[in-house]
Amino acid sequence: MEIGNQMYELSNGLIDKILNNSVLNTDDLKQVYETIRTPIAKYSLAETHFMLGEYDDAKSVLALIPNQFNFSKAE
Repeated sequence: MEIGNQMYELSNGLIDKILNNSVLNTDDLKQVYETIRTPIAKYSLAETHFMLGEYDDAKSVLALIPNQFNFSKAE
C-alpha cells in the first residue's frame, strides 16, 4: 500500500474517532486538519474555526489555501 493511501486511511480513521466521540474534542480535530496537507483538510479546518466562532482564524486559513496548493484554472 502506498504511503499516501496509508496516511489517508489513518487520518480518516482518526477524524471518524474524534467526530464519533460523545464529547467533541475540537482541539484534536483542529490538530489533525492542521497536520493533513490536502485542500479538503484546510477547508475543514476553516469550517471548524468558523463553527467555534474563531472567525479571524477561519479567514486566515482560507486566505492561505491558494498559496499552499497548485490549483488548475478550473479549480
